[in-house]
Amino acid sequence: MRRISQATQSGTASIAATYRWLLPIFAVCLLSGCQKGVTDGDVAATAPVVSAPPAATQPQLGGSATTSPGSGPPPAADPAPPTVIQPQPSAPTTTTPPPAAESPPAPASPPGAPEPSPAPPAASSPALSHWLAGGVAGKTICFVGDSTTSNATALFDQLDGKFSAEDEPLHGVGPLLNFGENGASIYAFLANQVVHGIAATIAAHADLYVISYGINDVRLGNTNEDQLAAMLTDAVNKIRAAVPTADIVLRMPNSLLSQDINGYHYVSPNSSAQAYSTLLREAYLRLADQWPNVVVLDTQQLVFGTESLPTSLFMADQLHPSAVGYIMLADALVGVIAPPD
Repeated sequence: MRRISQATQSGTASIAATYRWLLPIFAVCLLSGCQKGVTDGDVAATAPVVSAPPAATQPQLGGSATTSPGSGPPPAADPAPPTVIQPQPSAPTTTTPPPAAESPPAPASPPGAPEPSPAPPAASSPALSHWLAGGVAGKTICFVGDSTTSNATALFDQLDGKFSAEDEPLHGVGPLLNFGENGASIYAFLANQVVHGIAATIAAHADLYVISYGINDVRLGNTNEDQLAAMLTDAVNKIRAAVPTADIVLRMPNSLLSQDINGYHYVSPNSSAQAYSTLLREAYLRLADQWPNVVVLDTQQLVFGTESLPTSLFMADQLHPSAVGYIMLADALVGVIAPPD
């Protein structure tokens, strides 16, 4: 191998040192010459876009830094001065209040069920002018209807006992005629297919008629609301025409239980108990204020409830009121037919 003498090495080092002095001078001259050839317009056209230094590259997960073969790790960069973020002025934030919440809708009726109508007030009605004129003593009340009338023992006991006693509102009333027919429908009543049909009812010439028909027409799904309302209207018109001095109370049938608690199969199907109860109520309420001497007693609103329940203290079975129910019914009826204080 050739050896390089120490003198040679020394000369080489001296030359290198001389060039290290000259290189900066050459660089300055070169830059000065280039700038002289550039006009102001060229500077404007070629002005570099100054961008923020790129953010430090985050190492990739699972990867490694790449270095040139044979080179050591890159020299550590001078630490960058901390970046100070100046707060930027911003427009004042305007908080828009949320819109006022809408009032919740009124609860809806069950699907398919008509909206219930408001009940008439339970108070002595001035519409019963014939009945109330001159007092009620000695006047006849004729109760017309199905088994909910014929079997209303507790109702008659209240009217003929408690409320007919001295100083009670029905003192002196009588007689009380029970024209109820077990299993009868208003259709059979109008056709005189029962003992106490429309003909016998008119012949009684009562001062007050209390009519409660419709359960046996509706409970099996054989009659709709329009048909029941039409038959009730026919009955009222015939009585009013034949006995013009009589007043009439349309006693709405009680609501039906949704459960066949005695196994009598009164209602078919049981799932229609609510629909049948609502049908009865709506048919009767349609007749309110249709005549000057006829009032509707909304017993579902006042006593039995408008909802068909599985069981009730006021019901003996799916169809008929209990003794408690009849006692409450008597109270509601007296509230309508009693003379005002």
